[in-house]
Amino acid sequence: MRPFGVRLQAGGTVTNNAGGSISGPLGAAIYGTSGGTVVNNGSIAGTIHAVQFLSSGANRLVVGGSAVFAGGVVGSSLAGATNTLELAGGTATLSGFSPSTEGTMTLGGKSWTVENFTTFAVDAGATLSLNGGNTIAAIADNGVINLAGALTVTGAIDA
Repeated sequence: MRPFGVRLQAGGTVTNNAGGSISGPLGAAIYGTSGGTVVNNGSIAGTIHAVQFLSSGANRLVVGGSAVFAGGVVGSSLAGATNTLELAGGTATLSGFSPSTEGTMTLGGKSWTVENFTTFAVDAGATLSLNGGNTIAAIADNGVINLAGALTVTGAIDA
């Protein structure tokens, strides 16, 4: 098996359209100093992680309404990195997330772990339900956010 489904050594963008599939021990891995974006409307699978950002730049994971991840999604912990998880469609649930612990995201009946993201963005037409206790640095809300439990925002809410 290849060690990567997709590996971008110097940042960039990976787009996985509906019906598409990416897989490997690391499904999609982004390296470098310029950051990168992964847009998923299909399936990304990894035995280690489905998506891992290892970049010191601005990283963004765009989750479409038909996205499926088999394995966790992990933002970069390198100095200077910023990590945004953007819900671009559908209805998802986030539970138990904080900067120091993995949370669980569920979309379309499928669940995966989420780790090291500092900003959550909810696009128009998307709905994010926050269950239990969640701690998030920043929220950019252009869709719908439902709160069922405690939410701590350590930075800003942009509605």
